[in-house]
Amino acid sequence: MYKMRHIATSQNSSIFLTAEFEKKVYSWNIDTYEHISEFNTVLDFGGQRLAISGDGTRCIAAAYSRYGISMYDILTGSVIWHRRDINKVQFVTFDPLNETIYVGADEKPLLILNKDNGEDNGILNTMTKVYFDLLSTKRLLLQGQRTVIGDEINIISPTFAFLDIQGIGRGMVLSAVGNDLMYYNYYENKTIWRITPAKGEHFIKTAYSETNETIFALLYKYNEPRIPPYYLLYAISAFDGVVKFIFSLPTEACEFGFARNATKLICSSGEVFDLSYSEPTIIYNFNWE
Repeated sequence: MYKMRHIATSQNSSIFLTAEFEKKVYSWNIDTYEHISEFNTVLDFGGQRLAISGDGTRCIAAAYSRYGISMYDILTGSVIWHRRDINKVQFVTFDPLNETIYVGADEKPLLILNKDNGEDNGILNTMTKVYFDLLSTKRLLLQGQRTVIGDEINIISPTFAFLDIQGIGRGMVLSAVGNDLMYYNYYENKTIWRITPAKGEHFIKTAYSETNETIFALLYKYNEPRIPPYYLLYAISAFDGVVKFIFSLPTEACEFGFARNATKLICSSGEVFDLSYSEPTIIYNFNWE
């Protein structure tokens, strides 16, 4: 087994997915650490081209060039449907509210597909990505790379692109390329707090733990010369921006996935951290490499 380059988790299911550079996808149980299945797909490297359904029974894999997009049964690896006509895919996700599929592709509007048969179920012109606030049931749309649009929301990135958006009920946490991590309150219509990274760093991924009202944010250090650790995990009090801890992640890891409502962090190098305590604790190692 080679180094994992993709990790896909769902909000509630114990099942998560990993994949190598392309094609082969593996499924695992985050509670028992059991290897469930492995199967070949159309997946290729880049973008966000692997996603898992909320119940952990199905997955979507996509490619940029000729292979299109397919839905798979995770247990058997069988193809449920395939759309070869959809190419240049950069982004796929399940809608956790009604289990439709959203597909973002270069030079195309955001597509909405029927999860059962893959047929077109709508388009969102000028939109490229969608994020969901499960606590407020808001749908947050990314227009181009710089503008977030929702119910009475219109926020423009201070740099050329947003990297991640995390809805947390009362508001959302946003990160932008080479810029701040910030919390924006929906109801007060303003930014409540922000954390400014050093030059050559930015926050690439976030997750929210409702249990202890904590934002977990992954900081990537892309500055030269490269000096480890390359990734840091920030734990931040969601509504006042107080940093609870900063933790150095394994140097060998390059991808990460939050699981079980952000109580666990999975690293592409195999380590699983429990995030329930004052600092992350290793509770398992898959030893994928």
